This record gives sequence, structure tokens and C-alpha cells, in this order.
Amino acid sequence: MFKSPQAFYDAVMGKSIDMDGAYGAQCWDLFDYFCNKEGVTCSRYCSLSGYAGDLYKLRYQYGYNKYFEFFYPKNAKRGDWYFSDHHVAMVWDVYSDGSVLLLGQNQGGKKWVTLKTYKLSDALGMMRWKGWISMNGWVSSNGKWYFYRDGDKLTGWHKLTWSQGENWLFFDSDGVMVTGWRKITYKGTKQWFYFDSSGAMVTGFTEIDGKWYFLNDDGTLFSGEKVLTLSFDASGAMEGEA
Repeated sequence: MFKSPQAFYDAVMGKSIDMDGAYGAQCWDLFDYFCNKEGVTCSRYCSLSGYAGDLYKLRYQYGYNKYFEFFYPKNAKRGDWYFSDHHVAMVWDVYSDGSVLLLGQNQGGKKWVTLKTYKLSDALGMMRWKGWISMNGWVSSNGKWYFYRDGDKLTGWHKLTWSQGENWLFFDSDGVMVTGWRKITYKGTKQWFYFDSSGAMVTGFTEIDGKWYFLNDDGTLFSGEKVLTLSFDASGAMEGEA
């Protein structure tokens, strides 16, 4: 039913889902809802402790390997089901500081689907749904932009061809597209670069916040003295430096 993690997010975010009518909307109910919609026939009975982590511990006995692949927490990515001893939720983002943003219920006591940050180190492991279509392209989350290739977020420098043309963009260690001024290690030293609101690296003679700057062809900020030849179109408007 759900072709991507985004489709699942759109279907459940902000809703309260109680599949078994017991204890209200719990984290287990969201996983049970997903499995029901996707036709997973494995038992969802938490027979060891009564908590959701039992399903991961019993994953082979219950036959979840027919529907999911299993991964260590360090290999988590968006769309994976995160299991700790007492919690199950879908991974929405993984951060470089060892935390993970989860799409789940009963997070912070809220009996509806929310996003909340947890420690990745608390996870028993991850179940990855075999039916996902690999994510590709731009994804927006919490006001930040990411670019995916075959389900993985880009990081570092990448030259992308898109509706704005062909541009160099930079994605930080969490995969977030950088905008504005950013100091980045380049050829062994820290250098200033500027990225416009679309993420494109800026070059040339440019006005930024009322001040004029010159950024070299490789995007690095120039300082010192430089002779520029400026060109103007037929209307007298400056076109740029020659």
C-alpha cells in the first residue's frame, strides 16, 4: 500500500491509531497498522515481556524475515523500523551525533503520531521493509532539504542538474543542503563559500546583504586586491565581470 516512507508519513502523521483497543494508541499499534496494510501475516504478540522489543527478539521465530531485512542500528536509514526494548517507530532521519528522529506513537506521552528524537544506541536493531521503492531526488523535512540517491542521503560536494540548471551544492554531515555563508575545508584549509537560497554555490561579483563580494570560479571567497573588467548590456545594466 505504501510506496515510500513519505507516503506512510502522509497517511499517519498527527493521527491516533489504536489497533487492539487496549491502552489507547501505543507505539505497537502503529507498527501493527503498517503490517496490516501491507499484508504481513506474522504474529505481533509480544510474548516475552509485553513490550514492542519482543517482536525484534522473535523476528526469526515469527517469520519477519519474509517481509523485512534486518540491520544493526548504525546502518539505519529513513523508512526502517527502529526497535528498542520498549519502543518501536519508523526512522525519519539519522543524525551524525548518534541521535535518530522517529515517526511514532506514544512518544513523550502523546497518543498520536509525532516526530521525536531518540538515541540510536538504545536500539536493538532495525527492520527494513522489502517493499520500499528506493527514494531518489529531493526530500523536505522540518524545513530542511535533502537529496537522495537509491535511498541514501548525499553528503559533501555534489554537482546536480535540476530545474535551476547545473550547480555545485554542499550537503553537511547530516545530509542537510547548505545555504548562506559556510566555512568548509577545501584543499586542506578552511575557506568561505556562499550558497544561495536554492543551495547553488555562488561565484563571481555578487551583492550579499547589501555588501559586494567576489567569489572565485571554485566558489572560494576572494580577499585582497583584484582588477575586474565589468560588462554592461544595451540598457546600461551591469551584466557581470568579464
